[in-house]
Amino acid sequence: MSGTTSPHDFVCEHDTIFRYTKTNDYLYNIITEERKTPVKQSKRVKIDGKNMRARDEEGNIIYEMSEDKKIKDVWTIPYVGSTDSQREDYTTQKPEALLERVISASSNEGMLVADFFAGSGVTAAVAHKLGRRFITCDIGLNSIETTRDRLKNLGAEFNVMKVDDGVSLFRNPAQTMDRVKEIIPNLKEDTELGKFWAGSVSD
Repeated sequence: MSGTTSPHDFVCEHDTIFRYTKTNDYLYNIITEERKTPVKQSKRVKIDGKNMRARDEEGNIIYEMSEDKKIKDVWTIPYVGSTDSQREDYTTQKPEALLERVISASSNEGMLVADFFAGSGVTAAVAHKLGRRFITCDIGLNSIETTRDRLKNLGAEFNVMKVDDGVSLFRNPAQTMDRVKEIIPNLKEDTELGKFWAGSVSD
């Protein structure tokens, strides 16, 4: 998927995932992927707590064919195309493969996964498929309805809870931005700021 086409910068084709943990004692499951071509590697064994090459009775190194490899920190995962079966027609939708990798690496079955910016509901959906429990929420009504329908189609058991905290809900980001422009005096669109910003106030 091609990213920014700014004439003054490299084409951006990646996102960065930040990981946080309360302590140094955290869960990490090794994730592997299939190799395109199997490779011959020395067999590894633990001897007195050390990871060593396995040897036969004559002292020769034992080799075996390796068909998979550990996942590195650069992932190539295609975006959700317009004809993809998992497509929810939601602007910020993430591929299920991305969340599968994150959830599998950082949790076990039965654990609780939380996503406080539900979007298209992909985190909750993948958590359900992987046998995890989930909590997910969003301020946007469109997100809530999309997530609800997605989970319902998967046969997931869940409760929808409304939090009355005085925040007005809008159906989509475009409507929210239109409302913001009505509320803030002298707010005008400024193309130089980029899409992240609603606009600027010059006075």
